[in-house]
Amino acid sequence: MAAAAPLKGYGKISKGENGTLTSLESNVAKALFDLEVNAAEAELRADLHELTFVTARKIPVSSSKTVLVVMVPFRQLKTYRKVHARLVRELEKKFSTQVLVVPQRKIQGVPSSITTRRPRHRTLTAVHENWLEDVCFPAEVVGKRTRVSVNGGKSIKVFLDSREKLNVENRLDAFSSVYRHLTGRNVEYTFQS
Repeated sequence: MAAAAPLKGYGKISKGENGTLTSLESNVAKALFDLEVNAAEAELRADLHELTFVTARKIPVSSSKTVLVVMVPFRQLKTYRKVHARLVRELEKKFSTQVLVVPQRKIQGVPSSITTRRPRHRTLTAVHENWLEDVCFPAEVVGKRTRVSVNGGKSIKVFLDSREKLNVENRLDAFSSVYRHLTGRNVEYTFQS
């Protein structure tokens, strides 16, 4: 009789065959699995059953503060957004840090052949623009201003809807740090006055 294979990622992580699991990723997979098993509503349990994630990592915001970023497959983004509020709240309780759920988007290079075309949503500019909104998901982006200084440096200021101010006001620095980590660009999130 063959021994049962261990539940390496509880079926919640999609890293591929050769992907190695970090301890943080296995903890996030276990937390998602526990949420699915202990869900009271059948609809929530069904939504959580379909969900997987690609990777999870902690990103420093300041010297004493980190944020947990869970990268999810782009195709599951709509389902994640349905359960986003409860999922983030439960993960924040479990890990005692802020949690952001961000889709993994793929940047496709310029094709070498003239006959090959790349989708517009896979250009560098489109991916960076979409990440601006994905990072601050519960809040809606209502405006953006790009300033170019005399020395050529750019500063981007993103204006969020003031209706979500109470929910995301303490997360603005986390949004900026995660966006900088994903793209290498500095951005300032603020509320429209």
